[in-house]
Amino acid sequence: MVFVRECVEQVRKTAEAACLKAERNPKDLRIVAISKGIDPGRIREVFNAGISDMGENYLQEFLLKKDLLKDLPIIWHFTGHVQTNKAEDIAGYFSFIHSLDSLKLAETFNEIAEKKKNKIPVLIQVKIGRETGYGFLVPELLNSIHQLKKMEGLELRGLMMMAPPVSNPDLARPYFKRTKELFLQLKPSFGNSFSEISMGMSSDFSAAIEEGATIIRIGKAIFGEKVPIKK
Repeated sequence: MVFVRECVEQVRKTAEAACLKAERNPKDLRIVAISKGIDPGRIREVFNAGISDMGENYLQEFLLKKDLLKDLPIIWHFTGHVQTNKAEDIAGYFSFIHSLDSLKLAETFNEIAEKKKNKIPVLIQVKIGRETGYGFLVPELLNSIHQLKKMEGLELRGLMMMAPPVSNPDLARPYFKRTKELFLQLKPSFGNSFSEISMGMSSDFSAAIEEGATIIRIGKAIFGEKVPIKK
């Protein structure tokens, strides 16, 4: 039996210690509880323990949960890969999208935003080194700055990165450091709203905070092992 409130408190204490070590204000850090694969009842427990930001990876799974949790003012983050044919629904349901991973997707979101006459808050997903999966390679992103700046429907809020699995959190530090360096390199181009670095998960979030993360994405350290979702 996982005592969620105790898990949340331990994550908070560890995160605060990392902030203080880096001479940062813990209030400037946002903890997103990654709730993919988690039963709505346990999500409710985490909310009641003080975390209101939840991250989901799959639209269909999220739709199963949202009505059961509609009484809670949860801030929903989309943290998975966005399929183009689901982009409009994702933009409509989620307050924050962490995974803008290509120019094609940027163009799709920009068209959606222009049609709805709003802006879509997104983080640019980058690949720093030998990571697999989705995201802009650094040279590709640097070459895309001009095009991204022209997309007025996007509210570019910062960067998101997933470090490769490592046996020791310190081995992830070079990826976190390079992400922070890239963020500082890009910020003059994208302006004041470009203010977030989403990096660090259950196994390495202390190192990520010390290297500059403003958002950490925590699953297992908060929820424990997954419980099958009741449909």
